[in-house]
This record gives sequence, C-alpha cells and structure tokens, in this order.
Amino acid sequence: KGKFIGPISMRTLLISDPSTKIKLLVKSVEYLTTLHPHTSFHTIVNIMTKYNLFAATVVDKKGKLLGVVTIDDVMRCLAPKA
Repeated sequence: KGKFIGPISMRTLLISDPSTKIKLLVKSVEYLTTLHPHTSFHTIVNIMTKYNLFAATVVDKKGKLLGVVTIDDVMRCLAPKA
C-alpha cells in the first residue's frame, strides 16, 4: 500500500529466505517513531537522542516513506567543520 510499517535490519534481509515476505521480517515495534518533512532540527535531535536511534524515517501525512535522517546527518549539522 506504499506505507511505512516499520524498520528492518540489513542483516535480517541478507540472511532471510528470499521467498519470505518483507512484512513478516519487519521488526515489531509498539510505538513507531517517524519524522515529517518540516520537523525542526531541535526536535530531530531530541527524538534520536531519546530513542537512541542511528536513523529515523521521514514520512508524509499518509505514511509514505520520503527518506531517512541518519546520525551522520545530525552530526554534520552539529559539527560541520569536524
């Protein structure tokens, strides 16, 4: 349906049987933390710190995946000359 339903690790994808449906491999999470295109940098830093995330998904109002913000992206903003 084109909606983001949850995270899946690269390791899981690589070691899974190729015939397994992706929806069966998605990590089950109680609360799905996502960002939106206009989420402020301050909010992104707070969310990623609070949940100890290395990456956070960006979705639109309908839940369609638009992209990913990584911890590297955050660090480049916090320390651009490092």
